[in-house]
Amino acid sequence: MNVLVIGGGPAGSLAAKLLARAGVAVTVVEQHRFPRDKVCGECLSALGRDVLRRHGLEAPLVAVGRELVAAHLFSRASNVVMPLPKPMLGLSRAAFDAVLLAAAKDAGATVLQPARVERIDANTATVHVDVRCLVSNTVKTLTPDYVLAADGRAAFTTPRPAATGDLGVKAHFTNVAADPSAITLYGGLGCYGGVAPIEGARWNVAFSVPRSVVASVRGDMAAWWESMLEKSGAMRRHFAAAEQIGGWLASPLPRHAPAATWPERIIPIGASACAIEPVGGEGMGTALRSAELAVTALLAGSLHDLPMQYRSLWNRRGLFCRLGGSIFADAEWSEAIGMVRSPTSQRAAMWLAGK
Repeated sequence: MNVLVIGGGPAGSLAAKLLARAGVAVTVVEQHRFPRDKVCGECLSALGRDVLRRHGLEAPLVAVGRELVAAHLFSRASNVVMPLPKPMLGLSRAAFDAVLLAAAKDAGATVLQPARVERIDANTATVHVDVRCLVSNTVKTLTPDYVLAADGRAAFTTPRPAATGDLGVKAHFTNVAADPSAITLYGGLGCYGGVAPIEGARWNVAFSVPRSVVASVRGDMAAWWESMLEKSGAMRRHFAAAEQIGGWLASPLPRHAPAATWPERIIPIGASACAIEPVGGEGMGTALRSAELAVTALLAGSLHDLPMQYRSLWNRRGLFCRLGGSIFADAEWSEAIGMVRSPTSQRAAMWLAGK
């Protein structure tokens, strides 16, 4: 069997490692040079850690990242502090992606980088894929038996999802006065997000922001950030002495249900198969689990079961993550969660923290 993986992020790299370890000829096409930064919450959920642990990849990441054992949820007037059911991991995408892609190479995968897939013809018994090397500007045609689409685009799913009205934004800071063993979320601000520690004494700030809000500040994310600090006393305290490292990154925030159908020899994984609200590291966690499911199905010849497995993986998580993000962004609901200490409110808050 010969498999081409489009994208060397978490899902693509893990899939390539597992296939190569099983004796499959694997080629990964990644258009960016590593290490590279990317819009991401940079938190790995317990689900993702479980997947990596099964394949011997958790330990090197834990050695680099920051373990998160609690969640601090600040509304505009109150807060809730809770231990997480299982520890999460704070780690930059630059470090995370580099470790996983190196693991794929070590397992025997061929990596074409920087390179870009320019055309896919899946209408024949063998898929034909044109790949352009971005160094030499030459194009060669590969003929894999299967393609794993792990580039974050839902280009091969039916129906094609509509674009959302939100942007994901992120930046790194130092000297943040939040809890270094926790993920800290800020509510009631009209958008959803927070801060978590990553490696190298840095902190990652990530938010889901409506396009209309970005347009209102004419794309000036520094002005948007100042407006956020004005709204939240907790944020002002935490960032009073903080220093920003580099600029703000922004990209469209995908959100779509699990893929229902796709071409016979093209298998979407990660955000190419489903994109949920980025709450509590579940984006990376579900991406890794989808890669594991897809590789297992491919090796077992049971790809017909994969759509159902995707629905089981994503539907419930997607519903709660979307509901959680919407509630915590809303001022009134955010206050209700912050002030009411009932078991129901605690469970709702825990979902916001990525249970």
